[in-house]
Amino acid sequence: MYQSSKKYFILLICFLLSSFLILTFFSANVKSQVNSPNHTFEKTLQNEIYEYAKDSSIHHNETELEITLPESSWNITDLNLNFENLRLSMEIQTIENNQTYALDVDKTVNCLAVQLQITEITTIYFVFIFAKEDTASSGDMYFQINGYDELLDKPNDKIYASCPLNISEEFNWYLQQFLNPIELSPGNYSLVLNGTSIANSPFPNYRWANNNENPNNPELSIWEYKNSWNSGIKGIPLLHKLIQKTEQIFNPEQINLTIELDGNEFKINDSINPGSGTLFLSGINLSPNKDVFSPILKNNLSVQLIFDYNYSICILNRILTTKILKIDKNTNNSWSIELNLMRKLQNYSIQIPFPETWSIHSIEINSHINESDETDAGIEFENPVYSRSAASNNVYPL
Repeated sequence: MYQSSKKYFILLICFLLSSFLILTFFSANVKSQVNSPNHTFEKTLQNEIYEYAKDSSIHHNETELEITLPESSWNITDLNLNFENLRLSMEIQTIENNQTYALDVDKTVNCLAVQLQITEITTIYFVFIFAKEDTASSGDMYFQINGYDELLDKPNDKIYASCPLNISEEFNWYLQQFLNPIELSPGNYSLVLNGTSIANSPFPNYRWANNNENPNNPELSIWEYKNSWNSGIKGIPLLHKLIQKTEQIFNPEQINLTIELDGNEFKINDSINPGSGTLFLSGINLSPNKDVFSPILKNNLSVQLIFDYNYSICILNRILTTKILKIDKNTNNSWSIELNLMRKLQNYSIQIPFPETWSIHSIEINSHINESDETDAGIEFENPVYSRSAASNNVYPL
């Protein structure tokens, strides 16, 4: 019994002695850290910075939209788009396209013509005719836009446009290409297949198709030339199409004008003035992934439009940077972030996110110019010190 008690007593003494040594060690270690005058803690972390900018641009007589961004990484957050003078670009206007018969140009009938009605100022680029060549003439053949004699109801000798006849051996649509576009005022004109030199050939023959059964435009006259123009005949017009551009103005809602952005279609609403419209989108996150962005325009005319437009945009860019946290017991904690930024546009700012719970003493942003950069040449940056209350949502203009 005595030996057992002695044994427990020795174990108790050893345990107390060990506990004392452990407590002495930790107390000394903590005391050593607290008394260190130069202790600094640094931590490197990833940080996301946001660039913000605004831009605007004006364009005239365009057939497509172009929105320019500083770089392909920028996103569009707000878009204000305005259209004016919406009108058709070149279009193919089909006047008559259903063949039921054909008329000949030969040694007896040297020319054929069909009446051309222009109801508004129109630019004619080219003309299609549905025709064929049976036997070629050894003389020159021409296709022309001539004037019209209102008193005699037949073509006159005034030529507005002329080109060598383009035709081949099978009935088909053949393009007659004038050297320059011709602008015609409202009124009547005539399209002429001119074969006045055809008499020098042995057996020339050209055929221009017409429709003598339920034509689209029965009011149009046609004429044959046999030493002079005969009296016009209505109801059997020659087949032709016009490649033209008119000055007619369209409202966006009239032609169901829409713009496609990121797979979604947005309607362009009418504005006050004729031929004008607008679209405003806010709080979007459009990522074109290119620095020149061309949204697709659609309309129910299925033809290309020509228009004036202007836009204003708010844009955003995210930059992943490195920030360094420095903690020193003798000073305020500090974050430092080094960025190599170039101000892309005049209306430019950056956002540096900070936790809302922080009590921020000051924020210093030091900027300078890269003298070799022509874009920023002559721009003077300040070195502002912002208070937390001076910047809205931690956004700092540069």
